[in-house]
Amino acid sequence: MPDVVDLLADLGGVARRGVLLGVVERGDLERALAAGTVTRAGRGLYALPGVDDALRVAADLGGVVSHASAALQHGFRGGDPRPVPADAAMDEALAIADSALRESACRRLLEELAETARGPGSPRIRQVAALATELAANPFESVLRATCLDVPGLAVRPQVRITDDGFSARADLVDERLRIVCEADSFAWHGSRSALASDARRYNRMVVAGWIVVRFTYEDVMFHPDEVRAVLARAVALAEVLVDVRPGGGAAA
Repeated sequence: MPDVVDLLADLGGVARRGVLLGVVERGDLERALAAGTVTRAGRGLYALPGVDDALRVAADLGGVVSHASAALQHGFRGGDPRPVPADAAMDEALAIADSALRESACRRLLEELAETARGPGSPRIRQVAALATELAANPFESVLRATCLDVPGLAVRPQVRITDDGFSARADLVDERLRIVCEADSFAWHGSRSALASDARRYNRMVVAGWIVVRFTYEDVMFHPDEVRAVLARAVALAEVLVDVRPGGGAAA
């Protein structure tokens, strides 16, 4: 059964009681409230601590958020990338742009906005437009990808299929040169015993095939990015050593 915190994270940080109790036990919800890992955001409404106020209000009113607040939702709603603010942090802006492309396939419009952007924020807009992709699975993964951009030597692509001796699996973020796999792990959707067994087999096969696999939770990606960057930097350092000792000095096929 999913953990209450992980379920809320997958639902965008805010959910109604009926939705939560359709998946988790009432006692689990009450224990999370007592521990402070979940808070009451309104009558029958629950949220993760620190979730954006705009998202709380929108959920309480039965509405939706827009502009930068939309990055907190699971997918961009509206089919228009213009809410990407020029002064947004890279992780926030990339999550919005990825979601816009995933939801509405508006690549050309995003490119036109980047081309015509002027002012101090225009370089950021063009950078986000160049990096945005509809392949990103969700905002959680997009934020992890933005964090990867801060790590020298690391160049990941989203949703890459890895194959090895009859084995095939799709990984969240992959640096093919360094053979590094970065997984945005969500217990809420992968927490059953069968899913755990499947994930263990998948990760083991990638590791024995020569891939460095690093896994990050929602809480670490969203609230502890410095720790995530430190782990990624260590992974890059280790991978660079492995690249040097492989025949020809390049990444293994």
